[in-house]
Amino acid sequence: MNQQTLRIGDRSLTVREIEMGDVERLRRMFGRLSADSVYRRFFSPIQQPSRSALLWLATVDHHDREALVALDGDEIVGVARYDARAGSRTAEIAVTVEDAWQHRGLGKRLTRRLARRAIDRGFESFEATLLADNRPALGLLRKLSPDASVRFDSGNYAASMPLAAASSGSGSGVRMERASEPPLCA
Repeated sequence: MNQQTLRIGDRSLTVREIEMGDVERLRRMFGRLSADSVYRRFFSPIQQPSRSALLWLATVDHHDREALVALDGDEIVGVARYDARAGSRTAEIAVTVEDAWQHRGLGKRLTRRLARRAIDRGFESFEATLLADNRPALGLLRKLSPDASVRFDSGNYAASMPLAAASSGSGSGVRMERASEPPLCA
């Protein structure tokens, strides 16, 4: 898989598939996340992820489990990942952006690239569970997929975002990259 350059403001980030060698980079990124960012991503106040958790996050098969990382130099500053739901064409999505890089479009652009890969692998929708107070994630969701189905369930938001419709040009689904943002597909 080729790595690509992504411009965010005046910075150039490298975007590529996650690798097993990223375990230490993930650990360092985790250390730079605020307690609020950790809680919103993992729904728990984790102090330090276990090595086995980091290994699991770095292990992907590039079909049912995929993750893209954005690096500033040698440091991961953003991760967008999906995990397939067994027996369906749906995948659960999760996005983590280091606090210093939040609200700059990185999560949106990583998610768009991840959506393109998911479509190419036959997935039809992304699903996500969001904490009720996670307004930034709800905002990202609405920017990416204005027609997403969002419902309040057991104290959290459950969202479903169609993918296939986006590639058919029907206007619904996750909005894909602009021409200046080439997909990461080989």
